[in-house]
Amino acid sequence: MSIDNLAAFWRRAPSAMFPICLGSIGAGLLWRKAAETLGAPAAIGEVWLALAIALSSVCAVFYARKLALRPAAILDDLGPVPARAAVSAASMCMMLTAAALVPYTPGLAALLLLVGVAHHLIHAVMVLWVLVHSPPEERVINPTLYLPFVGQIVAPIAGVPLGYWTASAVIYWSAVAAWVVITAVSLQRILSAPIPKPLRQGMVIFLAPSGVGVISADLLNAGWSPAMMVVFGVAVAGFAIWLATRIGWLVAGGWTPAWGAFTFPTVALAGAAMIFFDRVAGGALSVLSWPFLLGCSATVLVVLGGAIQAAMAGWRYS
Repeated sequence: MSIDNLAAFWRRAPSAMFPICLGSIGAGLLWRKAAETLGAPAAIGEVWLALAIALSSVCAVFYARKLALRPAAILDDLGPVPARAAVSAASMCMMLTAAALVPYTPGLAALLLLVGVAHHLIHAVMVLWVLVHSPPEERVINPTLYLPFVGQIVAPIAGVPLGYWTASAVIYWSAVAAWVVITAVSLQRILSAPIPKPLRQGMVIFLAPSGVGVISADLLNAGWSPAMMVVFGVAVAGFAIWLATRIGWLVAGGWTPAWGAFTFPTVALAGAAMIFFDRVAGGALSVLSWPFLLGCSATVLVVLGGAIQAAMAGWRYS
């Protein structure tokens, strides 16, 4: 019975798998970085990346098959508020996959980056269209919208090594502008009304753009980079402290597909911490990056394990 459920799961190709894939690839990139800065075995990062990219590719193939059979299925995925932005994680996966492939095949990496950015823009327009045409009670501005409107902030991770500095800087600032607006509106909503359980996991996404904002600013290495690293560093630290005091509140109700929101934000936090301890606090403190790296890796594995168990039990996003 569980095998049948698993087969049905892949036929449905739920978009909620993409945030988990995104966290998996991001963790692999952090392990690659840890080989350079922390002395971690290089094989861990490369094997992790290979498995994460394989998982992401399988999810992308099945999702593409679903859309080929019924293109309107993407509108179904844009319906539930907690999952509305999950497909955007697919294009972010492409951008991070491009970053992973830069040392091996720069040409393919450049193509993936271009396709990923274009896909991201198209999906952002679709999400905006759905928001405009949704009932007033479903026009929810919350951190999940970081994915379609701020998610391009990961592009410099591949763009800078590929030599696309100017394009990466423009993309970075477009993400910063969207981040300011979504953060301001989301915080106002949080302070003015209680957050229902299905949307609580999405609060962890506050960490993602702030953490990646530090990483991408560091890579861009512009005159304004230190200032942006401070802005995003303070933001990610503040959000991390706030969320750490609400773990029980975040996980109330048990595992759901929305737990994918725990993966890539914790990876972004770990990446920002690695930069802080290595570059800002001093190389001697880089060892303090280990708890963040191991913590985000464990989070990705736990959520992925939960997804596999849920898939075999007949997971349906609701």
